[in-house]
Amino acid sequence: MPGPRRASEVNDDLFIPSLDIRGARLMGYYAAFLDVGGQRCLVVGGGEPALAKARGLLESGARVTIVWDRLIPEFRTLEVALVERRFEEADLEGCVLAIDASGDEATGVRVSQAARERGVLVNVLDRPALCTFIAPALVRRGPLQVAISTSGRSPFLAAHLRRLVERWLGPEWGSMVELTGRLRDRLRQQGVSLSEQTTQYGRALGSPALGLLRAGRVAAAEAAINRSDGHVALIGAGPGDPALLTVRAVGLLSRADLVLYDALVDAAALAWCRPDAELVCVGKRGGRTSAQQGSIEAHMIAAAQTGRFVVRLKGGDPFVFGRGGEEVLALVAAGITIEVVPGVSAATAAPALAGIPLTHRGLAASFAVTTARRADGGVHDFRDLAGADTLVVMMPVQALQQVSAQLIAAGRPPTCPVALVEGASTSRQRVVRGRLDDIGRRVGQRAVEGPALLVVGAVVNALAEVTASDQSMQDGIPRRAHAGGHPQLRVDGAQVRVDGAPADHELGSNLWSGQAARHQDEHLDLSWRQATNRNPS
Repeated sequence: MPGPRRASEVNDDLFIPSLDIRGARLMGYYAAFLDVGGQRCLVVGGGEPALAKARGLLESGARVTIVWDRLIPEFRTLEVALVERRFEEADLEGCVLAIDASGDEATGVRVSQAARERGVLVNVLDRPALCTFIAPALVRRGPLQVAISTSGRSPFLAAHLRRLVERWLGPEWGSMVELTGRLRDRLRQQGVSLSEQTTQYGRALGSPALGLLRAGRVAAAEAAINRSDGHVALIGAGPGDPALLTVRAVGLLSRADLVLYDALVDAAALAWCRPDAELVCVGKRGGRTSAQQGSIEAHMIAAAQTGRFVVRLKGGDPFVFGRGGEEVLALVAAGITIEVVPGVSAATAAPALAGIPLTHRGLAASFAVTTARRADGGVHDFRDLAGADTLVVMMPVQALQQVSAQLIAAGRPPTCPVALVEGASTSRQRVVRGRLDDIGRRVGQRAVEGPALLVVGAVVNALAEVTASDQSMQDGIPRRAHAGGHPQLRVDGAQVRVDGAPADHELGSNLWSGQAARHQDEHLDLSWRQATNRNPS
């Protein structure tokens, strides 16, 4: 089992491609916040844009003068000086900053030129060439301010990103800044070393304070910050793609100082961790040396008892064949506070990403989920699940022949459609389809390793008509082909044309996933492919 790592080591391994901007002019803006408290600032304009700028300056403590000949009524509700005429250069006297929001082109040029001559910082809305500074999209949460800028290239995208950040950073973050500021003042007065201060700040971030602030319990939040009670969160990481982490999971993961993660957790999911977080792989893989369940539980308990915030990050959902229940019992017995965050289970995600509905009107009204082996290691006989229309068998690869035989013995017909989905939601996703009596042979020819699951039932072919005709799935929605009969396939945000069926018979029609071009899908019936190849659309 690999030793613990810091999150910064994992993040350094991630490669994020960027746009090649050679030949483009880089915007030379230096990010900074201005102290305009008590300073005179000028806003030129009388409409909504000018009103928004005036309000922002007032929130920053500035003394604001508004100049324009036509003012909307809302200006008269503000504590500003109103000059109801067009701009004159003398208006800049004594100002440290000027903003032209008039929308008048000639006025913008005059304001910019006059301000530059006097050494006054100037911004002309939507005209970067006339500006000596640009105003970013701003998210305010009390003393916390987050600025977003596109260097004047795309105010629309800056506004969009601001909306996302506003939803991510709720009002509780302003109070959190105040409370941690008080903690900082106290630690500095006590002469606490910088390294110990950093530890305390990490504990404060990992404490329940944010949740308490969100609930309006400020006193309890302050007590939580100043206390060192450890706790544990059991978090489901989903089937593989880190984009399927829940918002709650990401929020907790970003605050933990110890993360015990499964072997199947994608490294990109760990990139959400704090740079100083300790990461320990405790995953179990068949046929390999793995951490024992008892030692994992002991590790969580010991860390929480020293005041640490521990995240146990599990593939899928912690309560679906994840032994999450056992860990909850162990933690509760030790008196540890625990939170469970559900994850997207591979039991439902993998079939969906393979284009297989677990229920489908007229075909299946029920489904069951089980594992290939019982707790004692023996292969499940499946007789207790005979009534389920659709059966999902987790971890079947090593015992696939036996699983097929047991299912047939339990009453499933040998010709029952089945599909094995490997690496669901990842770049390794592959779907092998067949019948119950030949799926073992088909999978053996593909050297499938896992993680994988088996879907059994008529629903395996429920969307075959969509897949094998001139329709495809795009962004999860059935869609007719475009003109010319070519299905359209979305791969990583781009449109890719696919001529009827794939050319090499190994790429399949899993057209609904963002990784579709890399997926393989072997169909039970290849006749439609042959017909398509003879008569390409």
